[in-house]
Amino acid sequence: MTFAKKLSSQLTMASLAMIALATVAATFVVKSGQMSVGEIFQFLWPIFLTSAVVILLIMTLLYHDISKILESLEAREKVAKQASLQDPLTGLSNRTLLVDRIEQSLRHMKREGGRGALLMIDLDGFKQINDSFGHTTGDELIKEVGQRLLWRLREVDTVARIGGDEFAIWLSDVPCTDGVETVCRAILKDLTEVCPIADQQVYVSASIGAIHASASDDVGDLFRKVDIAMYDAKADGRGCHKVFTDGMDAEVKRRSLIEQKLRHTLESENGEALAVHFQPLINRDHSILGVELFLRWDDPEIGTISPAEVIPVAEDCGLIDKVSQFVIDQACSAAKRFPDLQISVNLSPSQFRDENLAWRIADQVQRNGVRCEQIELEITELLLLEHNKICGQTLKQLREAGFRIALDDFGTGYSSLSHLHEFEVDTVKLDRAFMQSAKRDKSVAILRATVGLGHAINLRVVAEGIENPEQEQIALNAGCDLFQGNHYAPPMAARDLVEWVQKYQRPAACVA
Repeated sequence: MTFAKKLSSQLTMASLAMIALATVAATFVVKSGQMSVGEIFQFLWPIFLTSAVVILLIMTLLYHDISKILESLEAREKVAKQASLQDPLTGLSNRTLLVDRIEQSLRHMKREGGRGALLMIDLDGFKQINDSFGHTTGDELIKEVGQRLLWRLREVDTVARIGGDEFAIWLSDVPCTDGVETVCRAILKDLTEVCPIADQQVYVSASIGAIHASASDDVGDLFRKVDIAMYDAKADGRGCHKVFTDGMDAEVKRRSLIEQKLRHTLESENGEALAVHFQPLINRDHSILGVELFLRWDDPEIGTISPAEVIPVAEDCGLIDKVSQFVIDQACSAAKRFPDLQISVNLSPSQFRDENLAWRIADQVQRNGVRCEQIELEITELLLLEHNKICGQTLKQLREAGFRIALDDFGTGYSSLSHLHEFEVDTVKLDRAFMQSAKRDKSVAILRATVGLGHAINLRVVAEGIENPEQEQIALNAGCDLFQGNHYAPPMAARDLVEWVQKYQRPAACVA
């Protein structure tokens, strides 16, 4: 309680006591008949006047005290309101203030015309920076990024931090998409410059999604679409920007539809919509070594859906294990029908997060009555690029179980012979790009050198994408061991494979 409150309380009590005593005294005098009413009034009015002055003083003190309290509350409310619209780490706007600014801008655009743009910026590899340098350095980096964004933009634009390492920008008055692209490129350049933080040289890049907005746009829809563009930039290799197009929206809706139908198909008893096709692997003497399985899906509504679409969707929504189980069951059926042929099956990198992957696949194959030695499992170079202890251990367990391991699409840019030594694969399948460029002298020289290096470390080399006799001859001359492509046979259904194998080699290779 303040001094004014204490004083006013004491003065109030004294005034009330004075008035009470005076009133009691006046009443006693009147009843005793010793004084007239006029004399009593002359006696009491100084007391009442003094009390009134005291009460007025009390009210003045209270008003002053209350005014200070109200001013303090108003200041606190202002600070709280500002805090509710501001990111505490960077001092930038938060999502609430950003949405408000966008809504104001859209209303202005409806009255005056013009267009704006929304940018979504996500730092690439921020988790690794936190893990390597610590969260304090991570926080400093976030603040540095915020300052660089502010430095790049105009005062009429709004920069906001809307998540851990996510920023958003609203650009006012951007007449054309070229302007949006220019800002995105400038921001990427600013962010890729080294950040000297806490005596550390920190490198950062970002993925940017952008959308050119018009007055008819809805704020929620703008955020949804710019999110799509940003993830498209990440899928395109990161460190780049993408401006939203209607095609991106259609692609997202298609992926969502594929996910729904894939769930339904895998939950059905026979998975009737899914199937596998087979493409032969040919030896140098034109005999058949084996076949590779390719997932096929023909849907009445969507049409034919390629593995390039199905597998990423299955990985994202957690269905990849079920899809893999279906494919391996089909591989086992083919292995029993063609006991003399090798059956090749592709594995997804995401499956290697499971420490029990080798045991599960071996158990599934053996329960189907098939030898693991008849199955070759194909992996991609991306798996080796992102290898870890679990990955290496799983590949070792698979080879110990009897499976052969093939490295698919070899030579796409990540190849490392040290990885081949470390993981002990059995086969490399040269990317079809080798054959597409094989007419050029340098490409032929590179092809021969690659095959020679593969043979030097006891690897079997497969030439993929053989489309004509000329490419076949180039691959033969380079020393490739196996050949695959439409020149021999396109991927075909199981019933067609039976007929093809019977015509291509001795009937004993096919078990009825």
